[in-house]
Amino acid sequence: MTRLFTDGAESGDLLRWTSVGSYTSVVSSGQRTGSKAYRVAGAVSNAFNWKAPSAVTEFYMRWAVKSSQLNAAEVLRWLNSASAEIGRINLVTTAPFVLTIRDNTVRGTSPALAWLANEYHVLELHVKLGGVGVGRFEIKFDGTLVVDYTGITNALGSDIQWFCFGSICPNGGPTNILDDMAINDTAGAADNSWCGDGGVLAALVPITGAAEYTDLIASTGDPWECVNEIPANADYVYESTVNKKSTYLLSDLAGLPSGASIARVWVELDALETAADGDKIATLLRSATTDAQGTDQALTLAYARYLSAEYLVDPAGGEDPTWTEAKLNALQAGCVIR
Repeated sequence: MTRLFTDGAESGDLLRWTSVGSYTSVVSSGQRTGSKAYRVAGAVSNAFNWKAPSAVTEFYMRWAVKSSQLNAAEVLRWLNSASAEIGRINLVTTAPFVLTIRDNTVRGTSPALAWLANEYHVLELHVKLGGVGVGRFEIKFDGTLVVDYTGITNALGSDIQWFCFGSICPNGGPTNILDDMAINDTAGAADNSWCGDGGVLAALVPITGAAEYTDLIASTGDPWECVNEIPANADYVYESTVNKKSTYLLSDLAGLPSGASIARVWVELDALETAADGDKIATLLRSATTDAQGTDQALTLAYARYLSAEYLVDPAGGEDPTWTEAKLNALQAGCVIR
């Protein structure tokens, strides 16, 4: 496992999160990239909470944030597998602001930050749990390293599984917008260090036209019209026979920003089973004549989000498998009943 999490709110709902606070939502204004972002209203302990598939002892993270009014407050917490806090970053009012990173003790403090209300800044974080000479805390602010601490970082625990994006404000405080989140662990040959700057540009949705596979049945109207809304609404496609599948032609990318490239592509599904039969589903990405089928994932009786692996290159291969706009705009995506 390398990239643990990539998200920019483009799905328009909160299904990616393990739990959310009462004052959290998706918004279509104020985003940094793409068409949507996450909004957090000021309230004590209000946050978006995500639980990793398994515990880690080291991670790298990136996210962008802006606030309508800056106050001294929590920015991020990381918790162990038992949901006990292991560490946090705070934004501290010292006129001007600084970031502090801590477990049970403040371990590092940034220089003064040029951080004003209603402007985005990119935060990057590296946490490695360990004792003297082993543990590491690093924070980057807009690409510049502002905290670099080596020493004790595991005073409160030895594993990390929960990531809690805080509201950066006290109770009754301002509105805050979060976008373009990414988390890496240190395994594998790619995505095993700093995430770097970047953003989730778009959600490509099904559009009219015949695709390669058309097995799933529409609850009403045309099948593609049942799966093209963001966020998802009440219509749907369905099947009960194993290995039945459907793919859909997708909308085009609106265009890459100047100097940008496509780093990864993935498939997202919202799905449920209608009876507790142990049914499964798999994502399906079709590029040219190549099908990339995801792993089987168990369904539940409530709608949930099911994601494919992230494709760092075009699964169709070729002399140059790097993603391009043309390749992206020719993709089909869908699912297989398992």
